[in-house]
Order: sequence, then C-alpha cells, then structure tokens
Amino acid sequence: MNKIIAKIAGVALAVTLLVGVAAPTASALTSAELTAILIGAGVDAGTAATLAAALVTDDSSSSASCTTYTRDLTIGSTGSDVVALQDMLVMNGNLVIPAGVSKGYFGGLTQSALISYQSSMGISPASGYFGPITRGSISCDSSSSSSSSSSSSSSSSLSGGEASLNDYDVRSTYSNEDLNEGETQKVLLAEFDVEDGDAEVQRVDVRFEAVDESLEDEPWNQIDEVALYINGEKVADVSVDDEDDWSKEDSNSNLSVNISGNDAWELRFSGLSEVIAEDDEVEVVVEITAADNIDDSDLTQSWAVFIPENGIRAIDGEGIDQYTGSNTESVEFDIEAAEDGELDLQSSSEDPDAATVVVDEDDDSSAVDVFVFELEADEADILLNQLIITASTSDDDIEDVISDIVIEINGDEFDYDTASTTAQTGSYTFDLEENDDEVSIEQDEDVTVTVKIEFNQQQGNYADGSTIYLTLATADVSAEGKATGDNSTIGGSAQTSETHTLRVAGIQAEGVGEPDSTSDENVSDDATDDEGVFTFEIDVTAFESDAFIPDSVGTTAGNGIIFSITEGTTAFSGTSTGNIIEVDLDDETKVNGRYNVDEGETGTITVEIRLDPAVDGSFGVELQTIEFSTGTATAATSTYTFPDESEFEASRLSIQS
Repeated sequence: MNKIIAKIAGVALAVTLLVGVAAPTASALTSAELTAILIGAGVDAGTAATLAAALVTDDSSSSASCTTYTRDLTIGSTGSDVVALQDMLVMNGNLVIPAGVSKGYFGGLTQSALISYQSSMGISPASGYFGPITRGSISCDSSSSSSSSSSSSSSSSLSGGEASLNDYDVRSTYSNEDLNEGETQKVLLAEFDVEDGDAEVQRVDVRFEAVDESLEDEPWNQIDEVALYINGEKVADVSVDDEDDWSKEDSNSNLSVNISGNDAWELRFSGLSEVIAEDDEVEVVVEITAADNIDDSDLTQSWAVFIPENGIRAIDGEGIDQYTGSNTESVEFDIEAAEDGELDLQSSSEDPDAATVVVDEDDDSSAVDVFVFELEADEADILLNQLIITASTSDDDIEDVISDIVIEINGDEFDYDTASTTAQTGSYTFDLEENDDEVSIEQDEDVTVTVKIEFNQQQGNYADGSTIYLTLATADVSAEGKATGDNSTIGGSAQTSETHTLRVAGIQAEGVGEPDSTSDENVSDDATDDEGVFTFEIDVTAFESDAFIPDSVGTTAGNGIIFSITEGTTAFSGTSTGNIIEVDLDDETKVNGRYNVDEGETGTITVEIRLDPAVDGSFGVELQTIEFSTGTATAATSTYTFPDESEFEASRLSIQS
C-alpha cells in the first residue's frame, strides 16, 4: 500500500511539473484531460488512464459509467449514448478525441478504441461492435447526470465568452416539396449565426402540424423516419412510425401556413455535440422518409414543419445555454401517392460481340458471359420480380448444349427456378420475388444484367460448330413499384444477344490496330481513275488443334477470307481484288493452298483489298469471315465470323471512277 501511495504522489508531482500548477489543482482536471497530458509525456495509455483515475474525480467519467445503454452501437450510430461511450473510452485511455472533433458520432476512431477496450477486458471477439457483452462490462457506480457533465465538459473546450445565436431564418430551398409514398427528401432548411464566441449545439426540437384538420393529422401514420443534418453532416436519425416516438405540443395558430387549432407533434434530437466556431453560420436540415401504402383518402394532406422558438439549444464557453428558433417560420410539404413506375429494357455496350466459345470435348465448361442487357427504372423505385430468358441453338436439343444458366445483377448471382425446353429452344424463368431474391432499382437508375452459361461437354451432345443465342422480350419481364406493390409498366424493346459458336478446336482473331484506307492512282492512263486500298493486319490464334487457312480473299463463298464492301449514297459497281500479302507464322509454307497456324500459335496475316469502282462514290471494306480446317490441310472447312469491331472495318474513301 505504501508503494502505491508513493507512486501516486510521484505522479502528482509529475502532473504539477507538466501543467505548471500545484498538485492539488490537478484534481480540477478531468481524467480525460489528465490522461492526454500523461500520454503526451510518454506514459503508455493504460498506465496513464489508471493513474488519472487515481488522481482525479471526473464527473464526465462517472456519467459515462452510469449511463444506461439501451441499444447496440456500431459504425454510424449517433446520440447521447455514443457520447457516453466515448467518454468512457477516453476515461480508460483507449480513445483520444482530436482537437476540433465533436463527440456523438460512432466512427472509425471510436471503433478502434472500442476494440482496444474489448481486448483489455478479455471480450471476444474484440470486433468494435458495442453489444450486450460489452454493455455488461461497464458498471454503474455514480448517479451523476450525464446531461450536466456533458455541458460542463463541452463548455470547457469552447473558445470565447458568452455567445449568441442570431439571425435565425428558414429558407425556401426545400419549400413546397411533393414526396411520393416511401420516398426520402429534405423538407426544411434553417440557418442562424453564432456570434461572440464558440457554441456547441446539443439539442434540436422539430415540430410537425397537419394543415387540413379533416384529414389524417397524426404524423406517425404518414412519416416513417426523420433525420437531422447540421452543416451537411447527418447527426441523428430516428424511426417515428409509432405514437410513442412523438410528444404532443400546443398548436401554433400563428404559423405562416395559417394553421388554426391543429395538434402539434414534436421530435427532440438530444445528445448532440456539434461545435460551431465564432462567426460561423449554421445550417440545420430536416429530412423525412414518407410511409408506404398510405390510405389514398389521406394523401391530399399537407404538413407544416418548423423548429419552434427555443427549439435549438447550444452551450457557450461560459457554460450558458443559448437558444434560437421560431414559431412563425415554417415550410410546407405534401405526400402523394407513389408511382408504380416503368422499367425499360435496353441494350448494353457490354453485350459480347459474336465470338467463338471454346468448349471441352470431355468436360463441362466454366461459366461464359454470353448476353448482357440493362434495366432502367423510371418515375419510381422498382422491384424486379421475374425474368424469362430464351435460348436457341442450331443443335437438335437445347438440353444437350446447356448445362446451367445463371444471371448476375449488381454482383449477385441468381439461379433459374424452372425451365421449359422444346427441341432447339429453352425458356429459363428466374423468379426473384418468389425466392425473396429482392432486386431493387432506384428511380432514374439502371442495372446491368449478365447472363452466364455453362456448356455441356461436346462429345456425345452436340456438333462442333453449333451456335447459340439468347433473347428477352418485354413481355418476359415483370416488376412492381417498390412503394406501391403494384405492377410496373415494362417499356423499352426486346433484346437479342449475338450468335456465338461453340468449338472444341478452331481459331480466334484479333485486329492489330485500325485498318488503313488510302487512295492509289490506277495503272490506267486516266489520271482521275483511282483505286481504294484497304489494309488489315490480323492476329490469328489456333486452339486445341492446328488450323489451316486458304490463301484467297474475296467477296464470295469458297475464299479463305471473305469481305463485304460498304457504301455511301452510291451503290458500288466495278472490280474488287483481295490478297494475303504477308504472313508471320512458324511455318509460312502453304500446304494444299492453305497457311498452317500451329496449335497454340498466334500468327499475323496481312490482307490487302483494292476497289476500282466504275462510278464515283464513297466506299469502304469490312471483313466478314475466315474459312479454316482443323487437323489437316485437306479437311473440310469451318467458318469463323469476325467480331463487329472497328479493327475489322476500314473507313470509307471518296474514290473517283
């Protein structure tokens, strides 16, 4: 015991040296302040908190310990119980509030401090979540009032003398707002100035009065939530859909909306700790969330909202309460019937081009993105209920081709519920509503839907080179208004994917840069007789087998590379010629008139096409397909279709005949 007393005395002397006052004066410090001083002097946080508690009787600490916590707290929580928790963490040396930062908001700093406290108390897991176990670890050994200690603590950190709250005004920024059922909007903006010193806003009262006393005048039947913002930061929100959430006040017959005799209902936001510097302006905003499914007969009701006289309370550096507000400055808002909304089916720039899908001869494939489209919500928030995707194949039986099909929306995947298949066609129903797989699309927002398919093994199921494409009609989409539960209109247009080819072995092609388009003088003596010269450089990759490409280029079947001529207002007539003018392959020797691309090799083929029109006009060239065989140079050829990309379409030239 003597050692402990000696240690405390030594610390008291250290405090005297640190703060420059007699040791007994240190007891005028709060434990939080003394803890911060000791930490600043190099004492570890745990020891500093222990020593501070031994030296100081800290009202705010007692208040924090004596707070009765009635709810769990986590990131985003606000209120007086958050302030009390922060005071406790400061008292224990787990938390140091940075200068200028107000208490009352549970952020990352508070979470880290709570993890430290939980670890020190042996609470597992130490997650930074303030739940029943952590609440039970805090004992109540004082009956001090949390409100008085909070005021004392707050005023001691404010600069200046006795402050004043002046020039209170309600601006019309949010006046005459029309809200739909279930919608959230800001409805009131009040402002005032803080003068002659700093002030900490600790409480705000907000009142609501129904304008038409013949309609629903009890706000909890029309309003679900109310939130409060101070200078752009949300400082509190509360659920208000029960009568017990409100207090009844005297009506205000002198309101600007000329209410006479209606009941006034008040909400109190207390436990705030928003510090406002001297000469700063304060903006207080009230935001409401309207209830869903309000009786139609009550939807013509309007509400006046205002902060009553003395409805805003702040404390200044002298510890004096300051007030502002007005019974005569209010704004009015209406709640209207929610829209069912319209859901538009649209194309997506992410929809894959026609491609060769590599499948395995002996195993099912992994999921492949084959179809992408968008759904956009208009006029209301919408819940997506059902999609029916139709798949079609060139094979005899769609069930032989598709192993599984899923859709992905906002990063979440959904399995189909039922399938109806007939020969080459299958319809796959994704019933999101029935399985509680809620997909919400906010008003004026859109979601991207990706359809993924796993393909069966090729051997014994379908022919190599089989094709598949998907469609979605507007009639196969159903949705409902989020606030109404009634069916939404489905607009937009039906969407169809590109046709994809399934191959065990074959080729893939990529363009090397943009194709070149130039004019060249013809060998004719007529100097105005020009030719258009179009050059394409293509990387060709062979997979699962050697590939053989015929050395011929033209516009008709039977050629190795087939192209088409694009036109302006004048139809093309004349002659066209095409040649493979360069190859970069492991083996550039032709076999049976075909170039050999080894399995796994990527080789480059350069194609030149010349147009000599018989009429003046604007003409270009687009590559269409490559014919190829696999295995041997004499095998029958298959067709690869170039993707619809700019690398395979040369821009048009103005060519004189």
